[in-house]
Amino acid sequence: MSHSPLAPANELTAGLTATERNLADLWTEVLRTNAIPGATDNFFEVGGDSMAMVTLEYRIHEQMGVELDPGTVLSAPTLRELASIVDALARPPSNGSGTY
Repeated sequence: MSHSPLAPANELTAGLTATERNLADLWTEVLRTNAIPGATDNFFEVGGDSMAMVTLEYRIHEQMGVELDPGTVLSAPTLRELASIVDALARPPSNGSGTY
């Protein structure tokens, strides 16, 4: 279910993961809105453009320590899709050995 235009923050934040909430904060900053995106909102359908995408990717790197390939938001435009990529990149690579 997509929420467009963006819904008020109190309607949507309860169902978001921590990464989705962090990304939602960055979206609202970059898009200059007070409304929080829902997990399935599309960045470009709620006002994002190519310049905002570059700014968002920079802010993700700056605030979350995750460096995205340029244009990642194009291939993962929803909050949930982008959070999945950020989470995967934020995890240290597994070398297959565990300590017990």
